[in-house]
Amino acid sequence: MMSLTHAVFAVTASSLTLGTASPWVLMVAVVGSQLPDCDTSTSYPGRVLRPISTRLEAKYPHRTITHSFLATGILAVVSLPLALFGLPWGGLVTGYFFGWFADVFTKSGVPAFWPNRARLVIPGNPRLRLSTGSPAEWVVLGICLMLLIISINIHSQGGLLRTFNLWMGIPSGAVELVNQDQDRFLLVAEIDGINSLSQQRVEGTYQVIRALSSSDLLLEQEGKLYRAGGGIDAQIRLSRIFIRRGRPIR
Repeated sequence: MMSLTHAVFAVTASSLTLGTASPWVLMVAVVGSQLPDCDTSTSYPGRVLRPISTRLEAKYPHRTITHSFLATGILAVVSLPLALFGLPWGGLVTGYFFGWFADVFTKSGVPAFWPNRARLVIPGNPRLRLSTGSPAEWVVLGICLMLLIISINIHSQGGLLRTFNLWMGIPSGAVELVNQDQDRFLLVAEIDGINSLSQQRVEGTYQVIRALSSSDLLLEQEGKLYRAGGGIDAQIRLSRIFIRRGRPIR
């Protein structure tokens, strides 16, 4: 499998697993995805980590111990101090794991359960396994890139729930977003609904004060407060509402 495919597969899986679009975390995941190949001194990570790679190369065949759950566990423990200093430990570990795990889809597979030398190969049909640089690998690379773009887009907007609200404007989802963000950001609501008394259409921009219940929000516009949502006491019956983040609350 090409190094590019390793990196893209690992960073995509890391973004989805960790729920992040942080460039710093994903960059560390890319670095981690290349580390399994430090078991040979001719690889780029092997040249950078020459003292480690020469010892591994002398003792273990290529793509054996470094491509295993055992190695992932060792890396996770050894690098744990990174987490204590607020560094992206999760990106390093997931990047490393998904970096070698991508090789289970190749024709030779990997001894994932080392020191058991049995190789994990997916899928069972040899004709469906990937060959380096094959058209099938390029298709997989393209799919991973699309998933990465989707994941970054979703998580850069605050997660799946926020993205869904931005697209659909469902009131119940808006209440969940307010509960998540009301202590961290000033929030603004774009609403479309009906005044419960006059039955006139209501639309416009309102300041979000807080969530009142699982279905209603307290909104403010021009100094007046309104209960908006789907509850029986709501002054404004919402059909759609879009929540936007303002400046952070300090």
